[in-house]
Amino acid sequence: MNFLRRGPAARKQGPVQRKVRGRLFLKYVTLFVTVVCLALLSNDILQLRFSTRDYTAMSIRIEQGQAETAAVKIGQFVTEIEGQIGWIAHLAWTDSTPDEWRFDVARLLRQVPPIIEFAKVDASGRERLRISRFAPEVVGSLTDRSKEPAFVEALANKAYYGPVYFRVESEPYMTLSIAGVRRDAGVSVVELNLKFIRDVISQLKLGNGGRAYVVDAGGRLIAHSDLTMVLNRTDFSQLGHVRRALAHVSAKWDPVRGQGHAPTRELTALPGDIGSPNDPISPGSAVGGGSTGPTDDETATEDINGRQILAAHAEIAPLGWRVFVETPVEEALAPLDAATRRTGLVLVAALIFASLAGLFLARRMVVPIRALVSGAARIGSGDLGQRISIRSGDEFEILGAQFNSMATQLQDSYATLERKVDERTRELELANLAKSRFIAVASHDLRQPLHALGLFVGQLRGHVESIEGRQLVERVDGAVVNMNELFTALLDISKLDAGVLVPDLTEFPVDRLLKRMEVTFAAIALGTW
Repeated sequence: MNFLRRGPAARKQGPVQRKVRGRLFLKYVTLFVTVVCLALLSNDILQLRFSTRDYTAMSIRIEQGQAETAAVKIGQFVTEIEGQIGWIAHLAWTDSTPDEWRFDVARLLRQVPPIIEFAKVDASGRERLRISRFAPEVVGSLTDRSKEPAFVEALANKAYYGPVYFRVESEPYMTLSIAGVRRDAGVSVVELNLKFIRDVISQLKLGNGGRAYVVDAGGRLIAHSDLTMVLNRTDFSQLGHVRRALAHVSAKWDPVRGQGHAPTRELTALPGDIGSPNDPISPGSAVGGGSTGPTDDETATEDINGRQILAAHAEIAPLGWRVFVETPVEEALAPLDAATRRTGLVLVAALIFASLAGLFLARRMVVPIRALVSGAARIGSGDLGQRISIRSGDEFEILGAQFNSMATQLQDSYATLERKVDERTRELELANLAKSRFIAVASHDLRQPLHALGLFVGQLRGHVESIEGRQLVERVDGAVVNMNELFTALLDISKLDAGVLVPDLTEFPVDRLLKRMEVTFAAIALGTW
């Protein structure tokens, strides 16, 4: 006997289902993939940023090393020329004959190709000898050069480095004068061709787009890997990184006197770490440009062609010049392109793996939930024999076991209830049968007194003559008839309970029943009884 019955409305509507906004499976897969992708993407972005800074720093360190190496070589180039001039500079004009002077100068020009002209000025500032590679020699001209900076500064400071100039709008030159140890030795003045510095610059390995060049204290180009720019006397002083570097040179270097402190090795600063925009750039610092770090003038710069570059420089001792090394940002960061592509492939692979892992994990989570929902629905519909089978080894399996335990307890409870109801039903049936038997026996026993009472009423009707008496006898007779019918009805009810009679439902006039009721209860209602 099944007691899990629904009412008519419940059977009509069926189980109530709530509207869901999305499948749990898709939610968990999307959440898992999103979390994994965000973690990987954040890591890749940070790694790319740090890698960019590392590559930038490495490129600048390489540039700085190349610039310092070139500065040292150029400084040694000038120092060696000074040393080779020194042995002849310390001689007085009167120490040798003109022929000996010609021989010594010719040997000097042969040993030092950058020297294109040599002049000997005595202690009074008179030119005694001038020998040039491109002009006739002049001996004993006695030209007064005592007011020239080459003579005055050399006597005062033992050496003079003149400004760079261009002869016949061609190659760059400079004047170098050395004073002798003795006062009567005078001053030896040489003109140097600076195109030989280009050999030092051209030996630097700068990649495809890299450039190296040398500028003087005024920002004018002295040497460049592209000789055309040197011959065109290109002015680099308007470039931001050159202007900032030269600002420190001018603060401690006098290009006319050729005096000052000029270190050959200087510090390197990285883009974004140089300081505030108001801080001047430190000597020997590197200047970077492009997408890394801030883009203010302290950390980003452009070359003469407007390209974004990373640049480093070093000062040349003892001239006060600067060697600049530049590398385009895209070339310096080119290794990051391959790394970025690899990172993209790894990200795609991780996305695919995360999707598969999310599908697997979500399935392991959603399948037990669906089994629980289905089992609970069947148990709720009355199928108490339904059992949920989950073998996940986690909380879902424990929950499924609890559902099964609940269903077992409900099944046992309803089975016990059905047995008790059956027992009570059988007891009621036995009691009803006993009642029916009692009524049948009682109605049979009571019929004899009623029959006698009817006989007595019939005899009484012959002895009563008054109208009131006859009415009373009629009422008594009606009551006896009604009592007889009641006992007959009780007997019929007992027969119906016993299953002996089958009811025959039909229509009948109700007025007869009402008249009987009137006869029975009229006197009581009128108060005449």
